[in-house]
Amino acid sequence: MIDSQGSGSDGDGQHGAGSDQKVMVLDADVVVVGGGIAGLVAAFDCAKVGLRVVLLEQHDKLGGCIGRVELDGLSLDTGAESFAVRGDTVANLLASLGMSDEMAVPNPVGAWLAFRGDGGVLDTAPAPATGVLGIPANPLAAEVVRILGWRGAWRAYLDRVRPVLRIGVAHSLGELVRTRMGRAVLDRLVTPVALGVYSTDPADLEVNTVVPGLNQAMTRAGSLSGGVAQLVAARKPGSAVRGITGGMHRLVDRLHAELLRFGVEVRVGATVESVAVVKGPGAGVAGRGSGSHAAGRAEVTGCGSESHAAGRIAERDPVASVADTGWRLTATVDATQLRVTAASLVLATPADVTARLLAPLAVGPVAEAVIPGAGAVGAPTSISPLVLGTSPGAGAGAVGAPLPSSGAVPAVGLSGIAPPVDARVAAIVAALAGWPAAVTVDVVTLVLDARALDDAPRGTGVLVAPGTPGVAAKALTHSTAKWPWLAAAAAGRHVVRLSYGSAGVESPLADLGLEHVGVRACADTAALLNTPIEPGMLRAVHHTQWCDAVQPTVIGQCERVAAVEAACGDGSLVLTGGWLAGTGLAAVISHAHASVRGIRARAASGGD
Repeated sequence: MIDSQGSGSDGDGQHGAGSDQKVMVLDADVVVVGGGIAGLVAAFDCAKVGLRVVLLEQHDKLGGCIGRVELDGLSLDTGAESFAVRGDTVANLLASLGMSDEMAVPNPVGAWLAFRGDGGVLDTAPAPATGVLGIPANPLAAEVVRILGWRGAWRAYLDRVRPVLRIGVAHSLGELVRTRMGRAVLDRLVTPVALGVYSTDPADLEVNTVVPGLNQAMTRAGSLSGGVAQLVAARKPGSAVRGITGGMHRLVDRLHAELLRFGVEVRVGATVESVAVVKGPGAGVAGRGSGSHAAGRAEVTGCGSESHAAGRIAERDPVASVADTGWRLTATVDATQLRVTAASLVLATPADVTARLLAPLAVGPVAEAVIPGAGAVGAPTSISPLVLGTSPGAGAGAVGAPLPSSGAVPAVGLSGIAPPVDARVAAIVAALAGWPAAVTVDVVTLVLDARALDDAPRGTGVLVAPGTPGVAAKALTHSTAKWPWLAAAAAGRHVVRLSYGSAGVESPLADLGLEHVGVRACADTAALLNTPIEPGMLRAVHHTQWCDAVQPTVIGQCERVAAVEAACGDGSLVLTGGWLAGTGLAAVISHAHASVRGIRARAASGGD
């Protein structure tokens, strides 16, 4: 590392840092931008095979969608609080971290639904247990009739006798449910679940993505409910989710500790200002064969170095120690400028951040072929729709100035030379053009002294149908009823989490201060749990706003994601994160594993 004052221009001919800014130079095999769960897992996988890794996170905390807050003496999750058990993806990661014994099973009592009942008043009922995403396997079951009424239940049962005219080609989940089972099933059963899980109207959800195998099951059974019954019969018994004793945020803590143990250079509060492709002699950091890269050692160029990790420093000649191609990033941490050079770049950042970082590289003749008008420096760019905005709560990602809405595409290069044209980068930027805006979801956490909640009057929580009178929340989780470990820690207090907002709908908490947010959340809690919540019962409140990408579950989004991933290929640029992987930790972790498989394979083969 260089710990020196920057002035004038650096040795590469670039304009250097300001006279009062320190400069730190880092060499690595892999640089990961984004310290959410995808970035942490990608960095962990690379570090385990001996690669030297630098991880940069814009915010002051790691974890992304796995957030934490200390509230009334309790350490609570503000983001993801459970994970799907399908595929054992998360369970295997926990096992590799020595956390298998810390997995928690939720209370099996189940959740409830809230909806507009007869007479236009709020009504609640236990959610049917035998179904998929709210679609009932038996429309005439007592718990289904309780919610739909006999008229709605008989309408749903018509699905069993109507022919399936378009077998195997259903795309819109909402349209499928409405046409086969009727509006009541869609509004009271399916929509609350879809909004709670995907923050998206079921009309916009792709059937093959959110319910894999349903089209085929419908073909075999001859009806929607029959197909759902087949899927229900095939799934494993028991809860479909698990948690971690003490909170999901403990996964972030353990991953961070492991990264440090493997000598990963972790920098939070790092705003990435530029990304450059560097080619030619002395451009990128070499792979496993160049010098020593053992765990616990930080190897950097320059004079006057110090190591962030334990172990000695190896000063290396910046030309002899690097390969013919790579990446160079410039970032700022407080008053220090970081200059990171690496053979491989992993962008574990949201879609809009990824676009902003890569767009300046999409210039030249290849970009002209992919993005008309972007072939020359100074030509207008067509990437202005990518300025989507991010939320401070989004966590993963680091970016500097926003992409210009008009005017020249800035050239980023070394030694005064424009960046080399990279067809893959240009194709990625083209695929990201016009990417759908992110979805904003508000999560409000309450700590209450309310003994009336001891009996968990609505099970583990409530999913809310749109139009439910007197309620603004879309879902409520009674956390101390759901997780026995939290109930024990809370010692008589109750923790309730409410979520607000969905795709295309402004959050009802927009522009509200914390005091008014607490009032709104307490009113919703009282209505949904049918329990008075007096002002004196509120011990603490916390509000987090998450800005999440449109998921690949939306119709047409899978094709957009496929275009981005096809453009990446198996090269030195890797993209990962929820906007590509889909909803839930299992999907994100699995995608992160797969995304760096090529980098790991090249390391195992000695960089060949």
